Amino acid sequence: MIRYYLDSNIYRLMKPEHPHHKTKLRSTADRNKENILYIFSDAHLDDLKPSKEIYRDIDLEFMGKYVQDNYFSVDTKLEFQCYLANPKTAFDGKNYKAIDELYNNPQYLDDIFNAFGDLPGMDTLKAGLNAFWSQPLGNLKPMLDPQKMDEENRAWLLKFLPDYSPDMTLRDFWSNNLQFSKKFLEDKKELRDLRKYIAKTMNRDSYSWDKWKNGFNEKFCETPLKKTFLQMIDGMLLNDQKQHIYRNITYAYALLELYNITEERNSTGPKKFTFSSLNKDAQHVFYASFCDYLVTDDRGMQLKAFIVYNLFKIPTQVLSVEDFINRNYHIQNNEETYDTFMKTLAHDIDHALQLFSKPDLMTDKKIDTYKTNHVYFNYFNRMQLITGDGDKRCVLYCERNSHGNFFLFREIKIITTKLLTVFGLDDDMRGEYNMDEKGREPYVRKWSQNDAIFYLVVTSNVNGNYIALSLEL
Repeated sequence: MIRYYLDSNIYRLMKPEHPHHKTKLRSTADRNKENILYIFSDAHLDDLKPSKEIYRDIDLEFMGKYVQDNYFSVDTKLEFQCYLANPKTAFDGKNYKAIDELYNNPQYLDDIFNAFGDLPGMDTLKAGLNAFWSQPLGNLKPMLDPQKMDEENRAWLLKFLPDYSPDMTLRDFWSNNLQFSKKFLEDKKELRDLRKYIAKTMNRDSYSWDKWKNGFNEKFCETPLKKTFLQMIDGMLLNDQKQHIYRNITYAYALLELYNITEERNSTGPKKFTFSSLNKDAQHVFYASFCDYLVTDDRGMQLKAFIVYNLFKIPTQVLSVEDFINRNYHIQNNEETYDTFMKTLAHDIDHALQLFSKPDLMTDKKIDTYKTNHVYFNYFNRMQLITGDGDKRCVLYCERNSHGNFFLFREIKIITTKLLTVFGLDDDMRGEYNMDEKGREPYVRKWSQNDAIFYLVVTSNVNGNYIALSLEL
């Protein structure tokens, strides 16, 4: 099923009470919400965190009418996770209070242990924690020496780490770093000053997107860093992190702006924003990379998302509101009837573009894989013809050439509903798909039509998880 990721502002523009409400946007989203999937993520929840509870709950409920329970998140290791939860439930499940406390109270970690009181073994644990926090930084690894740095670089080091010295304890380092981090995250001046500092040593004209477009990655080698932009990102990651999708995308997105490769501007000059807002936008782009489309009217996000997706060969397309409206008129008119489905399928069997052919060594059959000319039910874009031993089958499935190559249970439900409309009640008279089924074996639904038998199945291999429609010919 086609997945749409709308940024937070798009949902605001859909609300009639918004001063810049877009009627066509709302009607288009309403018209197609039964045929496509809208996705929300932690980034949407973070955007709503500062709102007053009464208004935040209204926004969560409104967004929930579209995204239902299609929730993307990351775990403590920043690994992608997909959950079944509506926006209100997801928001209530996040411990924002603990995060705020961490930044506002440098002693927060000590307080956690103190809260356990006199439980057995707690004294030993607290003593160990105190010894760890009391270590000088120089005991852990070789540290920078401010006295060996030039005046400007020393000023920036002390700006990031007030009162820094190799002899300061880990507790002091943590406390000072938190104080700066909080200011840096929310103060527009801090980010602006950092970009100016970088601009003094790196001339953006020699590598900017404005001037060099896709060539900027290689041109970045000509800076004092002597690396391409992608090599710089790679160098920031430990060996076990180099294939980490979240870090690659969010680092690349933020550094495009920090190194002045892109330069968001408004009518008064360079756009002023905080690192916190930049990071939230980067997270939206990360979560949208698991979808088919990212919809935003933020020109800066459009450009940086386009660049990041190209850098990492991610097929997600970036759309404006106008693009979204125009494309969804096409989607609405792309739904099947039984006659149109069979005629189009017959045409594809004869004329689809063959991608590759291989023998199935387990069954001694031949498998020919094609890219279909038509996207069936706004979902299936690949076809396999399997022949051998007197057997001939046609299998339709969806191939996303990215890390988003998996299906959601909500996709099974939507496809089942469409097939029930086209083929009628299934052979087993199960009817509407129940989300608690989670994919039945050996098939989700079965339909006998004239001389053909259709099976809706779920399957998986090393490349991903698939919903497939199999036709025995």
